[in-house]
Order: sequence, then structure tokens, then C-alpha cells
Amino acid sequence: MKTDNKSFLSVEIENFGPIESGSVRVNPLTIFIGRNASGKTYLSLLIYMWIEVLNRLKYRIPKESIFFDRLESELVQKLPAGYIIPGDKIELKISGFNEFMEKFFSNAKFLFELFESVFECELSELITYSKESAKISYKLRGEKAAVRISYTILRDGETPEPEIKIEEGIDSLRVTLDYKDEENFKIYIDDLPLSEKVFMREPVDRRSILNLIRPLFIEYIKKIFSIKEAVFFPSFRSGLILSSYRLLAAELIHPEGYDGRDLKGKHLLTRSLLSMLIEMSMEKEISKDNMELIKFVQDNILRGRLDFEDTGTLLQIPEIVFKKDNYEMKLVRSAAMHSELAPIILYLMYEYHPDTVLFIDEPEAHLYPGAQREIARLFARIIHKGNHMVIATHSDYLFSQINNLVLLGSLDEKQRKELFERNNWNYDSGEDFITKEDVNVYKFVQIDGTETYKVEPVETDENGFIEDEFVDIVLDSVNQRGEILDVLDKEKSNE
Repeated sequence: MKTDNKSFLSVEIENFGPIESGSVRVNPLTIFIGRNASGKTYLSLLIYMWIEVLNRLKYRIPKESIFFDRLESELVQKLPAGYIIPGDKIELKISGFNEFMEKFFSNAKFLFELFESVFECELSELITYSKESAKISYKLRGEKAAVRISYTILRDGETPEPEIKIEEGIDSLRVTLDYKDEENFKIYIDDLPLSEKVFMREPVDRRSILNLIRPLFIEYIKKIFSIKEAVFFPSFRSGLILSSYRLLAAELIHPEGYDGRDLKGKHLLTRSLLSMLIEMSMEKEISKDNMELIKFVQDNILRGRLDFEDTGTLLQIPEIVFKKDNYEMKLVRSAAMHSELAPIILYLMYEYHPDTVLFIDEPEAHLYPGAQREIARLFARIIHKGNHMVIATHSDYLFSQINNLVLLGSLDEKQRKELFERNNWNYDSGEDFITKEDVNVYKFVQIDGTETYKVEPVETDENGFIEDEFVDIVLDSVNQRGEILDVLDKEKSNE
């Protein structure tokens, strides 16, 4: 079991959308609770888009850098002949890496383009009503470095460049070039193996080495900050699956077949989800490394399985079907739960890999309370595999079950096993728990007299996370019922 207890990313927000203020840390499991339209999805998207930006930056290597100039000078000094031959092992020490990181992260200004694509509006419209500016700060923290990138959006005037601050830096790096033989050339950056390249000829000249090393520094940044991939499952996923998945997927692949329409201007999340579904439909084999997770989903949640089925129609876009025993049915005839979960389950089957952040908006939608509790167990198993998850929920059942799993995390495995056996729970003592350190819960609290919200951490005690957000609503409903019953009792006594 692999659980990453480190929070690799934190976000601070001021005056963005309905959120007036807030600060969150992305833990292996991060949960947002609060009223509708309080900003939960806004915040989820801000985190998701930043991770998307970080992954796209690997294609934007700074063209000019003092660090690269020093690297080239070091190569000239260490390789006076101008090349390296089999059997050579060269060590370089290059200073100025902080300057390179600043240039690297300054390329992240295209985050605003993603904002406009996802929210489908001008940047100024994302500023909280009555405020003149908004600010978003991201902090990445790794074992060796920490960097803060701050963005300001102005209602009037030109939006300034992002502010980059290296809070903990790495001034110099050690680069090792190990050319063992004609077919084995390895490059290490501070002892991290980042390349194994086969060369068809030797010797290898300085220019080839430079071209090979440059992108490796981007990989080094990703490793030291534990930068992950990300996938977002929006709340409209079931509507997309039921109403237009195959049509829009065909349009994405063959726009000329549909009167020239295309998806370039359509919602970024729609395009991302459709692209992922198309890629998954082309896969031939289910991930063997993930069979236990898939089996848990099929046995405990679906009571069957979801998969793609070739139909030979609509430009060969496969249908998504539910299968059980010897029969199958299209999702339009199946339970609403199946269309709701289809993108998530198919992702786990065909595209899943660890070190990914999964964003799920309202995972409880269309699920019976018992199924919501099973979804919480699924989340525990996913984060044990090394993933992070960010979920926004309105479900008392889901949140309560997560709380139970956190309490189980305070027991050792022997205690859990004895508890499960004593109560005849079909649980796994090595999987069905979450440690308190792995979870952060945030509630969105309305500011008195306004339509804006502040994001606050939910406190914990010996009983886990304090569930006032949901308990108060339940108590209010119970008290209301009591008042109604009192009136009915009085009417009966007067008859």
C-alpha cells in the first residue's frame, strides 16, 4: 500500500467568484462541503487548472537562461575535446537553478486562458461583485524547494504578470553524465536518474548533450515538487454520457461529418472528458495492475460491470453498456447510477495510474445511501494507491462514512480485523480506513449580509471531523417535524 501523506500544493484565494477569502492544502483526500453556489466547484477548478498548467509547462522550456549559459560553459570546460566517449563519466556543478525555476514558472501566465475557457467569460467577470481585484496564490512545496506563484486579476486595467517567489531554493545542481558503453548513456541530476538514451553512433558532442539535458530539468522540477497529472469529473457527466457522448465524440473525431461543426469553442471540461472517453474506447485490455480496485467496484457498487460495446454505427464510436450475467443494456435503459459513474469507472479500468489527482464533483449524485457509503470505501482504496482526490459533496452519508473510515484509521490493523470479524463486516483491514493526516475538510461559510463565502477548515476531535454542517440541518428537520406533530396531536385531542 502506497499512501503519500505530503501536501504538495496549497492555494490562497481573495475575491474570486463567490469566494471572498480562503486557504486550502491539497492532501491525499481533500473534501469541500457547503451550500449550492458557494464556490466549491470554483475552487476545485482553480486547483485542477493549475495542475494542468504545470503539466503543460513541460513543453515550454525557457529559451534563455543564465543557468543554461553556465551549463554550456561547464561542458566546454569538462569536455575540451568537444565530445564524450564510451567509458567516460563526467560530473558537472551548475549554479543559478533558482533563476531557471523563476523563468520556468513565469511561463504559467497562460493560466488566464484556461480561466476564460472553463468559466466562459472575461477575467474581470470572475472578480467578486463589488471588489476591484482578485488574487490567487499557489504554493508548491517539495523536499528540496518551495515556490509561490501569485496572480492578480484587475477589474479595470491590464492584468499584471504573475509574481514568482522562490521561498526555498536550490542554487546549484550536480549533473552526472555516465556513458557506460555504446548503447547506454545515463544522465543523473542530484542522483535522480532522468534519462537512459541509446545512441546509434559515438562519440556524443556537446550540442547533442545540451539538447538532451534541457528538457530533463523540467522533469527534475516535476519530481522535486511531486507534480502530478489531473483528471476532472464534472457534475454534468451523466447528462453528457446519456444525451450526447457519442454524437459529440464523433464530432470531435470527424467534424466534417457533422455540417462543419467543431468542439474548439466548447467547454474545456467537455472536451477533456470526451477526449478521455474516446481514448479509453480504443483500449483493448483492462489494466491488470488495477484488477482489485475494479473488482471492488463491480461487486460492491455496480453489481455488474460497465464497458464499451462496438456498434458499427455513428462513425464507429462505441456505445457504453451495463453488463450483468448473460445480458447487457444501453445506459439509457439502465440505472441512473450507471451513467453517473460510467466515466469514473471506465477511467479506473482503462486510464488509471497512480500519482494522479482525481477531481470529482458531487460523487454521490444518483446514488442510494448505501452506494454512497461504498463510494467512500472506494476513495480510501484509491488514495492508498498513491493518488490524491479532491471532492465537492452535499452528502451526509458520504461524509459520515469517510469520518468512520478516519476513525478506523486510528486503530491498528489487528484491531480493525477483530472489529470487522466481530460485526461480520465485509471489510478489508488493510484497505478500508483513512488516516486523519491524509484528509483535509473545508466548509464554505456564508458571510453575514452578503452572497459571498469564506473557506474554513473543519476541525477534528476524538470523534473525527465535526459534522455540524450536516447535523444542524438534520436537527432542524427533526425539530420541524416535532412542531408539526404537536399541532396534529392538539387537533386530535380537541376532536
